[in-house]
Amino acid sequence: MSSLKKTPTIGLIGLGNQGKKHLDSILNLQGKKLLKLVGVCDTSIKESSSFMKVPFYLDYKDLYSNAKPEIIVIATPNYLHKQISLDALNENIHVIKEKPLATNYLDACDVLKVSHATGRLIATTQQRFFSPLFLKAKTIIPSLGKIISFAYRFTLNDTAKSWRWDLRKAGGGSWLNMGWHAVSVIQWLIGDIETIELAWKVNGRREWDYKTDHSSFAKVIVANNIIGSIFLSCIYPKKEEALKIGLSDGILYLSRDCLRVLKKGGTQKNYYSTLEEHHIYTDQLKELLKEIQNNNYDQIRDLRIMATMQAGINSAYSNSSLINVEKIYKKRQNTFYSDNTIYANF
Repeated sequence: MSSLKKTPTIGLIGLGNQGKKHLDSILNLQGKKLLKLVGVCDTSIKESSSFMKVPFYLDYKDLYSNAKPEIIVIATPNYLHKQISLDALNENIHVIKEKPLATNYLDACDVLKVSHATGRLIATTQQRFFSPLFLKAKTIIPSLGKIISFAYRFTLNDTAKSWRWDLRKAGGGSWLNMGWHAVSVIQWLIGDIETIELAWKVNGRREWDYKTDHSSFAKVIVANNIIGSIFLSCIYPKKEEALKIGLSDGILYLSRDCLRVLKKGGTQKNYYSTLEEHHIYTDQLKELLKEIQNNNYDQIRDLRIMATMQAGINSAYSNSSLINVEKIYKKRQNTFYSDNTIYANF
């Protein structure tokens, strides 16, 4: 894989909520002369991006061919990711994209196959890996002994009629759009999920025809028979994200704004962070640039998350039976470079 220029060129596709955050991080690193923004594309607005002093495009293919970025950041709705990513890889452009890796396991394998063939990386963002509290939790967990159990909870009250809750566009409601965070954090802090049993609450009372799951509950088993749970809901009245881990020598409670550690014997320590979100996005982009430069981004980690997401969906469609993640993941190992690979529908 060829190395990047000393100051790599970068483009951005999508100027929605996440796109604007990525733009801030790009401009921040550009100010530090770590990269150069060469173009922005967004089909939802008709304004020129002259205020950024870079070309503005309504078609991402024009961005690729005219600006010729070495790296592209994709922050569009999920259903647009695959083709935009494939076109970038085939133009010898590295891809940094918002989660998830894909809307189904087959698409994930497709894009990684092209990544391998073209020698260009596709990296999925995960801001929690750069949060001071989540990083602190990762260093503390080993000191609290053996992990016994865990529970991940992510809820919010989303009443907007957005693409995120359209099965055809998002690939899945709460399980895919919110579950990616849960699975990736569990994989990072605790270990790979080996088996999963997912239940959906379908057709809840919403303001529109809800075509996919709005709430999900999963029983998961990690290595060494550690049993945990994941609860996700986009209709719960309160927005919160928290992970509780029970260990042999204490309890760890992690949320976006606080880390509480209760050790055996009753001593408790609380940690807080005042780091603003844009610093987290900047740190993330800086690290991804290094990993692309050194060709050491872990794409297989993302594929493992995607296999877990697929296993959850398979479980929900099979009357919530326990599904083995490894069986789905190994399909990729055996047929990753085959043009005839077939997987279950997501």
